[in-house]
Amino acid sequence: MANFMGSYEHTLDEKGRLMLPASFRLEFAAGAVTVPYDRCLAILPPNEYARMANSLKGQVAQGKANSDHLRAFASLAETITPDSQGRIRLPPRLRTLAGLDREVLVAGVFERVEVWNPQRWEANFPSGAAQFVSPLIRQYELGSNITEPIQ
Repeated sequence: MANFMGSYEHTLDEKGRLMLPASFRLEFAAGAVTVPYDRCLAILPPNEYARMANSLKGQVAQGKANSDHLRAFASLAETITPDSQGRIRLPPRLRTLAGLDREVLVAGVFERVEVWNPQRWEANFPSGAAQFVSPLIRQYELGSNITEPIQ
């Protein structure tokens, strides 16, 4: 399973292509799936998208989700393949849904990569994402070595 980490500022070219960070390219060399996620776009390895789709199908079969959820999830997904330079084309309708323009923030979030409008990202973290790390580690008992937030 992929373990994406880090954040990167990038620029989409005039065709809506994103140069994938070098550390992410190998995982997506054979292709990926992009879907709207929260207020951004998620780029998923095909096996992660399949896992999510199978989980949703199972929930529909159990009556925990309805067929419209399945339709929305599948109809907004797009298969993408990097070109020889490691660029992926983000479809216009998905860029519009995520509010993406030329400048974007690319964040590794474990099993997925998220592509954000920088203003939306900053609205989530008005004091900076680093301010969340130490309290998060303490609250969820992830470790005890970090005690002070990064200034």
